[in-house]
Order: sequence, then structure tokens, then C-alpha cells
Amino acid sequence: MDTKKMVAVINKRLILFVATFLLILYPANVFASEKQEEYVIVYDRLYEYASDSSDVLRQYSELKAVGKDVLLFQADKIETERIKKESIIIVVASSFDSIEKYNRILNILNDFNVIHLQQHQLLTTKDNRDDASFMIAIDRVYPFSDLNKIMDVAEELNEKGIKFIVTFMPVYDNYELEAFDTYIKVLQYISKKGGKLFIHYPVEHKDVRYNSDPRVGFEKAVTEFRKHGLDLDGIALPKDKMLVNIKVFDGLALPFILATETEVEIEQKIDLLKASEILNDYIIIQGIHIDHFDNFHYLKENQLSDQQVIYISANEEKEKLFNLIEIFSETNISIKDFTIRDYEDKLKFTEMIQTVRTGQSEEKTEYQQFLETEMKKIMGENLEQEKAVDGYDISGLAKVATRIAFIIFSLLIIQVLIGRHFDRKKYFKN
Repeated sequence: MDTKKMVAVINKRLILFVATFLLILYPANVFASEKQEEYVIVYDRLYEYASDSSDVLRQYSELKAVGKDVLLFQADKIETERIKKESIIIVVASSFDSIEKYNRILNILNDFNVIHLQQHQLLTTKDNRDDASFMIAIDRVYPFSDLNKIMDVAEELNEKGIKFIVTFMPVYDNYELEAFDTYIKVLQYISKKGGKLFIHYPVEHKDVRYNSDPRVGFEKAVTEFRKHGLDLDGIALPKDKMLVNIKVFDGLALPFILATETEVEIEQKIDLLKASEILNDYIIIQGIHIDHFDNFHYLKENQLSDQQVIYISANEEKEKLFNLIEIFSETNISIKDFTIRDYEDKLKFTEMIQTVRTGQSEEKTEYQQFLETEMKKIMGENLEQEKAVDGYDISGLAKVATRIAFIIFSLLIIQVLIGRHFDRKKYFKN
């Protein structure tokens, strides 16, 4: 056996030995990635006729609110090769007009685990936590809102030990104005009082045309707020915008989505499969407006989940919020604090949480940068860099001063010598 073959055999045996050793030392399940339970919702129509209610979207929201991965397949575009064998298939029977089409879909999905949902039925899944509860959110804080009232609410919630979410409206221009600085300071104060900051999706007006690509202004706004030291954890937007306008916020390191109540119907022709695939990388928190929340119904139906938020608009009376908190106490519904570490198991499978942390660590305010620079000067850590700064290095000035002094001294010597020469000449003449 030649030397090359002998080396190859030794390498193979060494690799086999190391692999066997690792399998003995670490069980196989340590290397296996955690499997996320996946659901697939198959539907024909999104909405009932002459109605804006949707059993499909309601089921989607409920599953996402307990952290499930969900794919949306329209019946005419179903692709079984894209569905995992272990997935749970939910066929929303109430969305089908044709019994023939319904039966055809069932035949296509014959080899899968299929659950049939009739009208207004809902598949509920148990939450991973036993102490499921609600979170609180203050929605739509504008630069022209009553900021004193918002700070008062933040103080009261902080005194009650409640960490809450605040959704604030983006600003697209005039970042240099004093009013914008005030807005930033208020948001920073809210953050110190336990408020987690979510930027709100831009409000659109049908009569006004913005840039054809809304991503441009929104991305600039997100960047500007982060430059001013704000830690943005997510975005708040209606459920219809969440499914339709993903490109506006995707890739901006906003891993949490507060999905508020739907504003307009979603068009039937839109392919929701692609949207649902992208949204599986996000943590979606289901928002319920305070006026639409029935705590007795939720207790009876046992529909509490970790990822539900009761929100109140910033311009509504704060008494409404604190009255609800009192009701929570009486009916034993706890208020859950929003903390990112509770969701790290989900986010660790994406690059989003790493991006957020990296971005936050790199983005520093001018004041923070000033303090760091001055501290380096105090500690003497930046002498090498500062030597190159104009006005700090005096070696050039010293050289010039030395030359000037030498010239002056030389002129004085010459003057003295000339004076002595004339004095001597005068002496001999006399």
C-alpha cells in the first residue's frame, strides 16, 4: 500500500472514531434541530358573501397567536409537494361553495392528517405556558399627541410593575426640528418606564399619493429613530397590511409584529402562501382593541394565549385602560410583561434576533459617542489618534518657534559684532 492510500485510510478511521465518540458523548437529539409544528390552512374563498368576516383569517390569527407556523393555500393553487408529511391540514369547509371542489381537495389531501372546519368553527391549541395572559399596548402615539398624558400612563403602568408596548408613528422628514427632538425624548422616557417600542406602519390616505415604493420612506424613518438611540422591537399594523405589504418592513430587523384588527378586506387574487411563508420567521402578536375585548367570553372559551395584546389608542381616555386592569385583577387574568427573551427559542432559528442585537449595539447617539471619546482621553487610550488632529500636535509649531528664535539670536549676534567693529574703528581714529 502506497503512502497516499495509507494516509487516506488513517483519515477515514480517525473521522469515524471522532464521530462515534461524539455520538456517545452527546445523544443524537442534541444535534437534531427543534421541529416546529406546522399547520396548513386550505381555503377556497377568504370571506363569506356580503360579509367582511373570514373564518380563514380568524383561524390563521389564532394559530399565529400561540406561536405556530402556518401556511395558507388557496384551493386552486394547492401544491402538495410543498406540504410536509407531518403537517396538520385544516380544510375550511365553510369557504367552499362547491361540494365537488371540496371533495376534490379532500382526495388530493388523502395522505395527510386533515381536520375539517365548518362555519365559525375554530381549532384551538394549548399554549406552551400554563400562566397564559394578556399584554397591554398603547397604540398610535403621534408627535402631536398629548405627550404629557402618554408619560403619565407610562408612569402609572410602571408603578404597577407592568411592562407594556407602545406603538409610535414614523416621521419622514424634518428630523432637525426641535419638535422631533422632543418626540425622541418622550419615547426614550417611555422606554425607561418599561415601554417596549414598536414603530407603526405608515397610515395611508386614498386621496394622497406617496412615493410609489413606501419602503423607501419607512426604512429611512426606522434608520433615523435608531440613530437617535431608540431600540425598536417590532412593527404594529393591521392584519390586512401584514399579509399584503410585507415588502415594506421585511428585512428591517423588526422581528415582532403587533397585528391589530383588520381595516379593509384582502383581495381574493393575492397569493397568501408566499406571505405566510415569510411571516413564519416573525413573532406575531394578536391585537384586540379594548372596546372589542370580552373578558368573560375569553375565560369561558379558554382562548387565552401568550401572544395576545389588548390595545388602546393614545388619544382615548386612560381611565378606560385602568378600569380594564381592575377587571383583570377581579377575574384572575394576569397581565404579561413583554420581554424578548421569552421568544428566543423561536427567534434563534432565524437571523433576525442577532441582527437586532447587532444593530442596537452599533447605533449610538451623538451624546454617547461624545462620552466614549472623552473617556478615552481621560484614560489616555486615544493619544495616537489625537496626535494627527490639527491643533493637538505642537511639534511643528515648536520647530517654527525654534527657527525664529535662532534667527533673532543670530541677528542680535550680527548686530553686536557690527557695533563692536564700528566702536573699534572709532577708537583707532581718535
